[in-house]
Amino acid sequence: MFIARFALGIGIGPKSATVPIYAAECTPPAIRGALVMQWQMWTAFGIMLGYASDLAFYGVADTSTITGLNWRLMMGSAMFPAVIVCCFVFMCPESPRWYMSKGRYAAAYEAMCALRFNKVQAARDLFYMAELLKAEENMKIGQSRIKELWAVPRNRRAMVASEIVMFMQQVCVKACLCRKLVG
Repeated sequence: MFIARFALGIGIGPKSATVPIYAAECTPPAIRGALVMQWQMWTAFGIMLGYASDLAFYGVADTSTITGLNWRLMMGSAMFPAVIVCCFVFMCPESPRWYMSKGRYAAAYEAMCALRFNKVQAARDLFYMAELLKAEENMKIGQSRIKELWAVPRNRRAMVASEIVMFMQQVCVKACLCRKLVG
């Protein structure tokens, strides 16, 4: 169980680091923050569904050949949502921003066209993205981005909101684990 939890933790790290960035790079600015926060909320919802599936399999009796069938079903039930997500990953286009950072502008435009309703929106957002990449290249090397989290009110509000959601998610997980151990 420890090895499985360790491997799961190694998988969660890259997912937690890449999915919000991909969502932020691919969504229109008007809904960007809401979509990234929604990702965190759906993660918490998935944890809740995992707890519900644990409760559903709690009463499963052992068979004559399998001891501990209930906990085996609990652990195996987590596989199905993961397989569905893995299948949908192949339908996602590559990040247009990544293409642009590698100098592949035609591929970036094609990827952006797949993400927007029409080509004018795709061209507009691609132009904006290119200008932001230029601005990032011209930034001062010593400029403190951590200071900007607190100094810019918009950044501060976004950080506080995301910290609250992540904290509550972990409280939920810890409460579920404690409940399993006690109950």
